[in-house]
Amino acid sequence: MLQNFNTRKKLLLFPVLFVLLIIVSAFVYTHYNNIANKRNQIAIETEKFIQYMAKSRISVYQFLRIPTEENRQHVLMNLKYLKDSVTQTKAEFVSAQNIELANQIISLVDNYLAEYESFAKDKIIDFSNNINLENDEIKQDIARMVKVGVDVENKISEINQNAIKLREDAYTTLTVDLIVLVIIATIIFTIISLIISNSVVNSINGFKEGLLSFFSYLNRESNSVNLLDDSAKDEFGQM
Repeated sequence: MLQNFNTRKKLLLFPVLFVLLIIVSAFVYTHYNNIANKRNQIAIETEKFIQYMAKSRISVYQFLRIPTEENRQHVLMNLKYLKDSVTQTKAEFVSAQNIELANQIISLVDNYLAEYESFAKDKIIDFSNNINLENDEIKQDIARMVKVGVDVENKISEINQNAIKLREDAYTTLTVDLIVLVIIATIIFTIISLIISNSVVNSINGFKEGLLSFFSYLNRESNSVNLLDDSAKDEFGQM
């Protein structure tokens, strides 16, 4: 097939091939790099869940110490912020396991809020009346809150570990794909380079042998002449 191309077109195949390889490499890198960056951002967001949960627990402890309406609202704000953050980040998840964990976290936070609201107002009233003793009902509510809080932290830790693993897998895939692409591109470039160079060399050798045979005949060094190969469409075939 290369015989139908002139030498200029044959040589132009090198930069064309190089540009194509660059385009493919850029596409592969951009695609997998975007996936890796997206998963990295998700991992960062899940790490924030841990911080938000810690702030929520601290605000609950502050409320138990000083049960005022201001501290009550502070707890509600922190828990709502945690829930909203999980809900927003869940939309970015691709893992079914992480989506399920996010749903469980949201449900647990709702339960935590319900348990908190069930005693918070009574706690504020008791505090305003200088009643510092906790009745059995409040103690049970606090115990349930502690259990729910531990469950939330465990789920957050699990979803964070999953997100980190997915991020590392994405970066590993990116590295492996780039290495494979470089190897394949090198092999293809080498093979096509050999084919093109062999085509050019064969045309030159055919022309050379024809000329040598012709001049040998003119110099009476030979009684026969080898015909020049004019099947090629390049410059040597034309000559």
